[in-house]
Amino acid sequence: MNSTDENQLHKGQMALLGHLAAHLVHELNNVLGSVVGHAELARRRASDEDTCERLDKILESSSLASDLTHNFLEFIQPSDDKPKGDISDALDHVRDLLDYWISKHDTEVRLDVPEDLPRVAMDTRNLELVLANVLKNALEASTQVENPRLEIEAVSIEDSVYLQVWNNGPRIPEERLQDINEPFFTTKEGDEGHGLGLSLVWKLICQAGGEVSVRNAESGGVEANICLPIASPNEQKNVTIDLHQNEEPVSPRPSSGKSKVLIVDDEGSARHVLQLMLGEMSYQEVETCASGSEALDKIQHESFDAVLLDLRMPDLTGEDVYQRLPRSLQRRVVFVTGDVLNTSRRQFLSNAAQPALLKPIRYDELSEAMEKVAPN
Repeated sequence: MNSTDENQLHKGQMALLGHLAAHLVHELNNVLGSVVGHAELARRRASDEDTCERLDKILESSSLASDLTHNFLEFIQPSDDKPKGDISDALDHVRDLLDYWISKHDTEVRLDVPEDLPRVAMDTRNLELVLANVLKNALEASTQVENPRLEIEAVSIEDSVYLQVWNNGPRIPEERLQDINEPFFTTKEGDEGHGLGLSLVWKLICQAGGEVSVRNAESGGVEANICLPIASPNEQKNVTIDLHQNEEPVSPRPSSGKSKVLIVDDEGSARHVLQLMLGEMSYQEVETCASGSEALDKIQHESFDAVLLDLRMPDLTGEDVYQRLPRSLQRRVVFVTGDVLNTSRRQFLSNAAQPALLKPIRYDELSEAMEKVAPN
């Protein structure tokens, strides 16, 4: 097999892997959507402090799991959008997630990260994944010594941002440092580590055009050094889809005072939890259907004030259904999706100018979107 054939085979394998990853992310986020929805509904009704705290932990873990699934897809099949991320925001979120570990082991954390750092050429979600892996490894290493300490510093120099994470844990044998970025390599004993964390960090940073290295510090301990290029000047500000470009407000439908909502999603658990959440919001008239074709048939015979429309369905996509809706109902659609949004889908959502929610959907996000299209 010549190099051209090998290259085509590799591209085909990566395309298949990307397709499988997209399907996996879609299915996992449907499951997570059910977990998050039921946890949030329980959290709204819980009264004792212990139950509330446990539910909050479930919601935090579910949020991190969702980020991991999306980052896995981007790891396999990177988006062609120009990324930009805020290191300070990403670090704040990751520290919140790791706060329990820090408190449990009484770890001293020193932070020297300016809030006005320029945005870097990696989206905030990927930054959170990178930082979560690096900080978790550093925290675990530091607990092997008395008085565990962690130092995080960042500085902007010319066209790059430099981030250093130091821990006072034991040094890594020099012969093992050269393999630290290899998949499935781990410095942890037994089955404590799977070896994917640092290889994923290395992959994401290299894709962003940056560099990463891990070394034993001269003063003791281990430090990870990350260099990321600054986003170009015209990418420094958050560039988000304007989901509400229509200047003319959506006027309420004359009705009995109750909005009638249709949920269109091929996943039964997703339909069920969305229906429960809408019921909690006092949307009493809620109907569901499992396919785009079923939805179009139902809309021909019934009137609806709003439609929750899944973008990825086996028969007709959400885009297909939306294009066939009456204009008056198009302006009352809320899109939902469990996939990473690629450029074409982002362009579609931008043109549609309707709210779009990424699974797993939080109660407040759904409530806010519904208020914009169909106030109850």
